[in-house]
Amino acid sequence: MKFIVNSKILGQGLQSVNSVISDSKSMPIISNVLFAIRGKELTLTGTDLETTIRTAISLEESSGDVMVAVPAKRMTEIVSTFADGPLLVEVNESNYWITISSENRMAGDMPGENPEAYPILAEEGANDATISIDADVLSSAIAKTAFATAVGDTFRPAMAGIYFDFRGEYAIFVGTDAQKLVRYSRTDIIPQNKTGFIVPRKSAMLVKNIISAAKSENREVKLSYNDKNAFFTFDKYMLACRLIDGKYPNYDAVIPKENTNKLTIDKMVLLNAVQRTALFGNDATPTIQMHLNETVLEIQTEDIDTGRKAKENIPCHYEGEEMVIGFNARSLLEMLKNVGSEEVCIEMSEPTRAGLIIPVGGDPAEEVLMLLMPFLIR
Repeated sequence: MKFIVNSKILGQGLQSVNSVISDSKSMPIISNVLFAIRGKELTLTGTDLETTIRTAISLEESSGDVMVAVPAKRMTEIVSTFADGPLLVEVNESNYWITISSENRMAGDMPGENPEAYPILAEEGANDATISIDADVLSSAIAKTAFATAVGDTFRPAMAGIYFDFRGEYAIFVGTDAQKLVRYSRTDIIPQNKTGFIVPRKSAMLVKNIISAAKSENREVKLSYNDKNAFFTFDKYMLACRLIDGKYPNYDAVIPKENTNKLTIDKMVLLNAVQRTALFGNDATPTIQMHLNETVLEIQTEDIDTGRKAKENIPCHYEGEEMVIGFNARSLLEMLKNVGSEEVCIEMSEPTRAGLIIPVGGDPAEEVLMLLMPFLIR
């Protein structure tokens, strides 16, 4: 069986599915990408068993239907060496060897594997709940929450993902690692039912990457979900992921409600001042102290091990009692970089309780609240 495909288009598809593939000693077959040819369409599938990416490519010619598992990394590297143009791919259906050749008569052979060994993956069900979300809105929701999720081993696996909290009339997306939290609400997303599920951070970021790379004029993502899996379909891509099993923390309960001290300030002025000051602090735990009064914010840091220290005063508008509060500079910078407005309001109750970072102005359909636990000053 043989088929002809454009090398550039094939390369783009391989790069997309290859982003989820990793070497597995326990199941070597998943280091392959699954080729499925039906008629004049090639479907590429890659998986790490937790997340699956599938994309469809139109073929210039095809002599029949076939499936074969192809070494993902090597195939991606080989295809990337060809100039934009047609590639002839031949599959020996008896032993799954693959021959790749181009117009300049270059030809190479490589072994594939029996597709029957490839794992059976989750598929959308007829009873799955479904909702359409604007692609750019979903991308923004992921970008504004993923950075706040827990990375690496955590005693609470639920924090390693983004919580999709569908309230019926609107949708909320939440990320937290217990030290910082982001709650992102959208009133222009109206789910069919009230439910909540946790999408792994890696899967969510892959969805965001697909949205960024796709050039489809249809900017709607179809999201289907059940108790175990979520399916994101956009353009010619489908990403399926296994949901994180566990109960998400009661995030509303940790958000302080009475915050009488409010700092309003230009975001970039604050960001640059924190960035500069933190460079003089401790590299392992870069913390800053914020001394607040009516018109001036004083930011300072000190590294007692090296003797480095810095102080910077910047103008601000502050309502409340004079106070001194400490924050992790790295976390504060992450939050400020993910704020879309020119001004931010930081609401605080006391130095030992979390501060809230809220954009001033912006899209009326969205509401962003960022919570950052304080660094206790001794």
